[in-house]
Amino acid sequence: MKNYLVVTGGAGFVGSNLIEFLLKKTNFEVISIDNYSTGNKKNHIKNKRIKYLKSDTKNIAKSLKNYKSKIYSLFHFGE
Repeated sequence: MKNYLVVTGGAGFVGSNLIEFLLKKTNFEVISIDNYSTGNKKNHIKNKRIKYLKSDTKNIAKSLKNYKSKIYSLFHFGE
């Protein structure tokens, strides 16, 4: 079952607002990938349905290897 949404740049303004929206409007789990070059941990949303990963998008395949078959969609706001 594909039950994950991935948001790159999830610790930035746009990404964190998208995550908040997704949590309200869907039942998906959310994986946020950010390298924190401009994003900030202050933008993290406290919710058990979110997993925050510190990584670059150039390493995205490696970062998501354990979730690959479970990802429904990816929103790219990193970089």
